[in-house]
Amino acid sequence: MSLETLIATAARTLGPTRSGRAIVFGSAPLVLAGLPRKPRDLDLFVSEDLYQELAKELLPEHTDEQGHRFLLLAEGIEVWSSFPGVSWEQASGRARLDPRTSGLKVADLVDVRATKVALGRPRDLADIELIDALLGPFPEEDEPTESVARELPSAP
Repeated sequence: MSLETLIATAARTLGPTRSGRAIVFGSAPLVLAGLPRKPRDLDLFVSEDLYQELAKELLPEHTDEQGHRFLLLAEGIEVWSSFPGVSWEQASGRARLDPRTSGLKVADLVDVRATKVALGRPRDLADIELIDALLGPFPEEDEPTESVARELPSAP
């Protein structure tokens, strides 16, 4: 399924009242920034209260290879209430609306990078290189403090 289809499905499934509490996260923001990355799925970072609402609706809960819990909103759409390296408050404060995401906000690449540094899997290290090539190298610090939000180019 294409990223555009996954995003449209997520926005439609959540509806307009819930979409404001969800952020496009994971590899999708890299694609939306025009980076050469093919996402396997769509990760949504949601507030804890939205996660609990969705869990009460009996969405199937799963666990990834590192033991982190997530809900499956639809095929290929994972819902997470936490990501290593960044808090919901940080990510939601820096996320920006994008006309291509059907009302869902998109995570700032600073926050995506922080999570990828914390996870450290081979695919995350490759994504860090892509982000650094776009934004320039980051100083060696535990957590970026400034957003690098900007107009993102359209994906090819």
